[in-house]
Amino acid sequence: MINQIEIASEQKDSNLASTLAHETRKNNIGRILFLSMCVMVAIAGATIMTSCNGENGEDEVDYENGSQNGNGNGNETSNVDVYVAGNARHFNNIQVAALWKNGVIQYLSEQFSTARSVFVSGSDVYVAGFGLLKNGVQQNLTTDYDWSARSVFVSGSDVYVAGTEFWVSPYGSGSISNAVSWKNGELQYRLTDVKDFGANVRANSVFVSGSDVYVAGVVGNSGATLWKNGVEQNLSQTNNDNDDYYSSANSVFVAGDDVYVAGYESWSDNYGYYYNAAILWKNGVAQSLSQTNHDDYDYYSSSANSVFVSGSDVYVAGGEYLHNEDGEGIRFVTLWKNGVTQHLSDEINYGEANSVFVLGDDVYVGGVGTVANGNIGGILWINGVAQNLSNAGEVYSVFVVPK
Repeated sequence: MINQIEIASEQKDSNLASTLAHETRKNNIGRILFLSMCVMVAIAGATIMTSCNGENGEDEVDYENGSQNGNGNGNETSNVDVYVAGNARHFNNIQVAALWKNGVIQYLSEQFSTARSVFVSGSDVYVAGFGLLKNGVQQNLTTDYDWSARSVFVSGSDVYVAGTEFWVSPYGSGSISNAVSWKNGELQYRLTDVKDFGANVRANSVFVSGSDVYVAGVVGNSGATLWKNGVEQNLSQTNNDNDDYYSSANSVFVAGDDVYVAGYESWSDNYGYYYNAAILWKNGVAQSLSQTNHDDYDYYSSSANSVFVSGSDVYVAGGEYLHNEDGEGIRFVTLWKNGVTQHLSDEINYGEANSVFVLGDDVYVGGVGTVANGNIGGILWINGVAQNLSNAGEVYSVFVVPK
């Protein structure tokens, strides 16, 4: 059974990572409630797939010209299929799970929900989030508890899913969560054995290389964690004596013998201000990513949400937040290539990149930022050029395949 609630400490593919500072931790409350409602809805089994082709005033993206409404301001992409997963405004402006293929939207639910991961294998399209869908059909994942799926990966004929099990107290005292992974619908690894109510435990990302299964996530106070075939490796600073220190592993990618994990570390100062620092771990060793000059601001925070390796190049997607003591500041949607900062947005009030995918010479980034009408919405960037997606609230995952 899909989980009924997500614990109040859950963060977006980490909420804490997405909000990037003490001020925006306030915003997490709303997003956590949203996620909780997403999962409760999935329980009801309300999963539909509706195709919309720009009807009712919706815009479509012209992928042949790489632009919305055919403005021709991007690169040629007609030789690929671009899949984007996230959420979109639908049914009285409710945010529901959605999948876009070449800019055409498919609504995956009628209720509050979010799609967090998409993977394409041959003619099959898998989407994980409020459940696990294969070509629009809900799949069962074996467990004795409620569950949620956050990441899906296909290797050959095998389908791997990373997510969380939830045991909800019948007495209203909260829930206990544990990170898990499934293979072909069967529980493969119960990665943690947490028994504390409210502990922040989550599997965020799964990647398979050969016979090895890698899962990145977070385990309570232990923070950023990588599992290889069920064996835990803690990535956090073991010598950090700050009681408010926290870290999260948001994405894992394996290239040859090298294992890359993107995430962040967080801590507070003596005045209660929180800082995040985007981190890329390579083979367990933390590497800080370059920072935008912030001499005009008192505080700087950043988060790394996704990593992709193409040849000798390492791409990391995330966001940066520069602000003063009163919380006023600017944000950038950021892509790091080999550690060097690239901004995909001008200075904005809110935005970040959640996913990066590279095919050939083209770099695809999905996230959230300021769209054409000035509102906040989901965006796909192709080689740095923003493509607004119809009704998109936020993009969490991008997958591209040749036609």
